[in-house]
Amino acid sequence: MREDKKRFIIVAGVYGAGKTTFIKEVLQPYFQNQVIYLLPDEKIAASGFESGIPAFHYQVIEPMIRHHILLGDSLVYETTLTSLLDRITMPGDQIGLNDYLDQMPSDIRRLELAIKQHYDETILFYLSLGTPELHASFVKERSVTQGTPQIEMRYIQNRFRKSHRNLKRAIKLVDHVYLIDNSKKTFSLFCKLEKQQIVYSKKPPVIFTEILNNFTHIDFSKSDRLLELLLTRSNKKM
Repeated sequence: MREDKKRFIIVAGVYGAGKTTFIKEVLQPYFQNQVIYLLPDEKIAASGFESGIPAFHYQVIEPMIRHHILLGDSLVYETTLTSLLDRITMPGDQIGLNDYLDQMPSDIRRLELAIKQHYDETILFYLSLGTPELHASFVKERSVTQGTPQIEMRYIQNRFRKSHRNLKRAIKLVDHVYLIDNSKKTFSLFCKLEKQQIVYSKKPPVIFTEILNNFTHIDFSKSDRLLELLLTRSNKKM
């Protein structure tokens, strides 16, 4: 793909949803060197910080993201879509868990800054694991295969709920949204939205019904190579 558009791209989803794998297997072959890939796992070793702590994100990742936004660089980064701002925007939610992901910088604020910088396209890929219970099984599997820590169910439910609630807010800000089911590790596209309107939808997971009911369906004939790529990939793995 060779275009000169400025793109601000977020790959979001709860822990274990496959964000880094999606970037490496799908986005890097597609966008190639047209965007900067900001992957935390590749930055943590050189930073001197421990993985996952808020200080790493505030002192390393956040300045890098804001720097690239202010320069107008095309950028891809990954996030859970949970942040410190949730304490203000979700006052009824439980906040006594001491969950480090509740302390992260706000992706909504980053999006708002990118919009002010007049990016040609803002794009959100959201990877879903279907339910908190399935998410928990993924976390357990990763703990066994990769030696990562187990996560209590109450933290999983907290992150799942807040990530989905922030997804509704993010959809209202970005130009293009691709909702992808990775519960079977296949990156299966089930919905595409353009400027808050649904242009493609096929059997969305039940948990997304309430989110998508807020948006209207329209007929869409415009060519979208990325949509076609994701659909082709989904069909091959069915």
